Amino acid sequence: MKSLVAHRTYIEGLTDEDPEAYCRTFLADRARAEGERFGGRPAVTFELFTC
Repeated sequence: MKSLVAHRTYIEGLTDEDPEAYCRTFLADRARAEGERFGGRPAVTFELFTC
């Protein structure tokens, strides 16, 4: 959350919504969407790239 809000100027260019509220909603929505793949539990997914 803090790392996204640190990009306040970028977020302000995306929306008129308060940057912290925007980030909170964005993260919650993504966790819910990804969670559908894991039995409905909110989740954060990662992709591992190997060299």
